[in-house]
Amino acid sequence: MKRECHLQWYNYFPVILFYSAVIVITFGSLFSLFTNTEMYFIIRLFLFIIYIISLGFTLYYHYKCMTISNIIDYGDDNALIVSEEKDKNFCKICRVNRPKRSHHCKVCGVCNLRMDHHCPWIANCIGEKNEREFIYFLLFCAITCFFVCCLNFNNFFAFLKNNGLLQEINYRDFIKAM
Repeated sequence: MKRECHLQWYNYFPVILFYSAVIVITFGSLFSLFTNTEMYFIIRLFLFIIYIISLGFTLYYHYKCMTISNIIDYGDDNALIVSEEKDKNFCKICRVNRPKRSHHCKVCGVCNLRMDHHCPWIANCIGEKNEREFIYFLLFCAITCFFVCCLNFNNFFAFLKNNGLLQEINYRDFIKAM
């Protein structure tokens, strides 16, 4: 018998926030692609293409993390034989014996195999079956953020310069000094 994860609607708010930020940042980077005059267009286009590729991988692994379930499959109803509650592998909430290194998630309301934590950004528990996908998701998020910074670096300094927040500093000399 496979148990279902029971998330409420508000548990998906961080996921909606994540996808909203992705949409806003993508349009901002697309705007930067055509408005930035400080950098050659071919370099901007190259950065934008790499950004789109890394964003594709980020969204792919985000989807994989959300859909891969770590919930313990107890087989048929005969496997749900309740033993003594003194057993350390006994879940008091689910009222079943669970495998070693599995834990009960308070958010999902089920026991998960090799549970690490419940991640609100993917609305799922990180465990045995989606651990690798979660690491890839974090890696591609970092790569995507790096390319967003590369695309919008000149626009950020232009904004500061136009609003009087950055005065008489040549940021190219600043970069060369680094």
